[in-house]
Amino acid sequence: LRDLPFIGAIDAVGKLDELMSFIAYAKATPHPTALPQITRDTPHYFLAKDMTNTIQSKNNPSYVPNDVNLVDAKLTLITGPNSGGKTTFCKTVVQEQLKGQIGCYVNASRAKMAIADRRFSIQQLPKV
Repeated sequence: LRDLPFIGAIDAVGKLDELMSFIAYAKATPHPTALPQITRDTPHYFLAKDMTNTIQSKNNPSYVPNDVNLVDAKLTLITGPNSGGKTTFCKTVVQEQLKGQIGCYVNASRAKMAIADRRFSIQQLPKV
């Protein structure tokens, strides 16, 4: 089992399986998907057109896609009415950033992002 060529072959099969799962995911998603363009223009860069949340949009035919422009945005405040989708929007940005950084398709018609070393989302905890 310590045979280096064997370990290398197993590693290659695992990477191939990962890439194939990304393609299967993109084909199974009912909304547009795209491989994001990665930029080094600025460390604070996330741009997406028609971004959707994978889970929310699958179960809700009236789900409205969002355009996101977080270019040079070191701090962004999301405001809106109660039950207006702020939490879902913030979670979606983080999910799509993560998916894009690992090489997966993102749920958007097009996307461009910088590699982020962290994303923060502050949410109110339910009262107990």
